[in-house]
Amino acid sequence: TSTNIAVIDQTTDTPTNNFATFNPLMYYPNIGGGTPTVLALSEGNTTVTGSSSGTGFSAAVGSIGVSNGKWYYEFYTSTDDSGTKVGGAMDFDFTDGGYKDLGDAFYGVRASNGTFYYNDSTNGSLSNATEFKDDGDILSVALNLDDMEISFSTNGASYTAAQSITGNTATSGTLHPAIFLADDEVATVNFGNPNWALSSGVADANGYGSFEFAPPSGYFAICTKNLAEYG
Repeated sequence: TSTNIAVIDQTTDTPTNNFATFNPLMYYPNIGGGTPTVLALSEGNTTVTGSSSGTGFSAAVGSIGVSNGKWYYEFYTSTDDSGTKVGGAMDFDFTDGGYKDLGDAFYGVRASNGTFYYNDSTNGSLSNATEFKDDGDILSVALNLDDMEISFSTNGASYTAAQSITGNTATSGTLHPAIFLADDEVATVNFGNPNWALSSGVADANGYGSFEFAPPSGYFAICTKNLAEYG
C-alpha cells in the first residue's frame, strides 16, 4: 500500500520495459572554458538543476543511447529563466572516456533564442519559436537516426526544418538525449515517464509512454521495448 505518494510521483517502469532517465554517472563533462556547472539530479533522475556558482556548461545525458530509429522526447521548463540551456542530443565518446565540448558532437537548440548548435558551430535561430525559457514551456525533440536529422517544436508549434546530424566528431556511433545547462538553470526531461502533470498524456504508436504532445508519425519513446524493436 502506498502512502503519501501523489499520482504524479508514480510511473510505469517494469523489468520488461524500462524508460530512459538522466544517467547520474554521466553528467559532469570536461569542457573547455570556465568552470563546469555542477549539476544535481532529482525526481528519479528526470530533473536536473545547475549550481549558481558554475560559469560553464555541463550536460545531463540520457541513460539510453540510440544508433538508429526515430525517437521522441520532451524537455520542460518549470520556472522562468534566462535560457542558458541547450536541449538536443550528443555523442558520448567512450573511447576516450570524456564528453566533447558544447559544440563538438552535440546537436541542440538554445532555450534563450532558438539558436541551433552543431559540431562546434551555430546556424542562427531556427524558425517556429523554438525558445523554451518561460515557465511551462516544452521543447519537443524528434531525433531521426535513420536519416541523420533532428528537428524541434516548442509548445506544440510546427516542427523546424530538419537539421543534419551527420559528421559528428565523436567515435561511439551512438547519440544520447542531452541538455547542457549553465548557472542555476532547471530542466526536466520526459522520455515517456513524466514527473509533471500533463494536460493530455499521449502515448507513442506502440502505446508506450505519456507525453504532452503526440510524437510525430514513426517516432517512439526511448524505452527498452521500443529499443529492442527499432534500435
